Amino acid sequence: MSLSLLGSWQFVRGGEKTRVAFREQRVLTLLAMQGPLERRRVAGLLWPETTDARALDSLRVSVHRISRTVPGLVVATRNRLGLADAVRVDLHDLREHLARMPCRSNELPPGFVHFLRGADLLPGWDEPWLLAEQDELLQRRIQALEIMAVFELQHHDTLHALEAAEAVLALEPLSERAACLLAHAHAGAGNHAVAAAGLSRFIRRLGEELGVGPTPEVLNTLTQVRTGSAGLASGGIGGRPGLPPGQNR
Repeated sequence: MSLSLLGSWQFVRGGEKTRVAFREQRVLTLLAMQGPLERRRVAGLLWPETTDARALDSLRVSVHRISRTVPGLVVATRNRLGLADAVRVDLHDLREHLARMPCRSNELPPGFVHFLRGADLLPGWDEPWLLAEQDELLQRRIQALEIMAVFELQHHDTLHALEAAEAVLALEPLSERAACLLAHAHAGAGNHAVAAAGLSRFIRRLGEELGVGPTPEVLNTLTQVRTGSAGLASGGIGGRPGLPPGQNR
């Protein structure tokens, strides 16, 4: 059995999708992300607008429907609920990969950068208990992609560095860190003019959309790519993996 929370919600059993009503999806999602939990905690998070008694009654109904649709999916005791150990959750798999960063692209699943770029946690869901988790995962994805970009630059792999830096900008279009990494990747491939033009456009966009100028790190990177001193051997991507020039933290 597998539960997908990245992208559209999906539960698969025996190789086939199983239809689950939205109210029960909410229960399963909360347990997958936080559980096992006390029943009162689950009820309070999912039905905060009603009384404790009604919330617990709604939870009992949902758990009964889940057990009738997929027996054994939820492990229930008098006071606690949790998912069965046999349930594989894609969010858990992603978190395990992120915990192992930094690593080379060839040590990750095929297409991992593309996957990270689109691995939104239940887009369209606006549950209050989910918002912080969505933001945290987004920031962890961005950080992982930045780490990959720096790591690949340091290992002279401009193709994968470009892919990772572009993915960061797709998630956070006004990231100065990613803009610098992308410029270094282009320069590392010998495309200094492309790097300078892209960074100049980024600087204009900062002014137009945020009304701010670039940081010294961005200006320094622009100088490097214009003079041909940026790239893989420039020393401009030093510091801890994941950090652009001059941003050791």
